[in-house]
Amino acid sequence: MANDHERMRVFFALWPGTSLRAQIATASEQLPALNGQPVPAITTSQRTVAQRSWRAVPVHNLHLTLLFLGNQTRPDITELCRRVDDLSAQRFALLLDRFGWFARPRVLWLGGAATLPGVALVQMLRDCSDAVGLSYRSQREWVPHMTLYRHVGQPPRLPGMTPLQWPVHEFVLLQSQPSQPYGVLRRWPLRD
Repeated sequence: MANDHERMRVFFALWPGTSLRAQIATASEQLPALNGQPVPAITTSQRTVAQRSWRAVPVHNLHLTLLFLGNQTRPDITELCRRVDDLSAQRFALLLDRFGWFARPRVLWLGGAATLPGVALVQMLRDCSDAVGLSYRSQREWVPHMTLYRHVGQPPRLPGMTPLQWPVHEFVLLQSQPSQPYGVLRRWPLRD
């Protein structure tokens, strides 16, 4: 029997399909060499470089966070999912057209401009989370980005790229567990 007080680390995200994952891996291949890193590309397994610290996010874990909720109880997650079931958010397209770097978390990312439907979806998810009484830290403006590498200590040289079009038809609730691939707990379709 599941413990109601057990906490699960969860977040809402956009979850790319196999084809887009492959395109993202291809787009990222030039980054390590350009920056003197001996990592060939994002791969299906996590790699750590001995002399350099870049750590690739495994292809199977690539995602674009909508709202990070952190550790939550099962009953709260169940109630949250019930509220999210009632949402009516529209489909949208994201244009992934730039690489970027965030200094504080030391991550190199792929992203693009926020769209109005994407921003509206994030706000709806915040409203549902607030209605359940969840405590979370994601009060910042939504910046659509997908982390490609972690532990990138210095600002890297960032090349231009061929934009990738992502037609977004659904969003998911993911669970993060140490040393395991992210698990999809639930999926929700977006309306036309």
